[in-house]
Amino acid sequence: MSETATFPYTIRRVPSPTQEEIAAIVDVVVEAWRTAPATIIAYGEHIDTIVRPRAEMGINAVLNTGQVFVCEDPKANRIVGVTAWVPPGRDLYDEPAEGVAIWNTLSALLPEKERQVVAKAGERMNTFTEQALGPSTKHDEWYLFLVGVHSSYAGQRIASTMIAEQLKQTDPYSVALECNENRVKLYERLGWEVKGREAIAGLGGELSFCAMLRPPTSGRK
Repeated sequence: MSETATFPYTIRRVPSPTQEEIAAIVDVVVEAWRTAPATIIAYGEHIDTIVRPRAEMGINAVLNTGQVFVCEDPKANRIVGVTAWVPPGRDLYDEPAEGVAIWNTLSALLPEKERQVVAKAGERMNTFTEQALGPSTKHDEWYLFLVGVHSSYAGQRIASTMIAEQLKQTDPYSVALECNENRVKLYERLGWEVKGREAIAGLGGELSFCAMLRPPTSGRK
């Protein structure tokens, strides 16, 4: 738990959230993704169809295999930020078939033509990430799956503070992530290095995507 005079919010892990807490977490992720360039470009005019079920499935997956943290505004009694991490030795989904089933559920919400575009983008993204980071990096190291901050709380150091808090626990492992180009400077300030860039076409245009890796600040024990 973290709460200081200079950072007026509380950060905590939610290992077993209530259904009400899960709904509040998903609401923050949906709000953040709706305004994120990566999601807008990925899903175009279909963003409102995809973003909520994708957020629900992603958060529930990390609750099973990783760690979800929230940032709360104690004055408003609300969750305003979310981070989701997958630890070394685990994957976002316990079984590959689970990921396939989730994709099938999401893609069924799209018309056939758009479904093919998103499928191609996903395949290209996976290939690019493996080439840039190495085929087993996301499994062997920490993986930062998502960072979301409610738009009404933007510019208050919530994302950087939440990330920095968890980075205290990630040594002696590296931390992998993928992000849109406009997030690179934030992650570079926190120690990440760009390992590759790729232009990937989505339903709303072309996105400049980056794969990044943060080396441990101490050596392997």
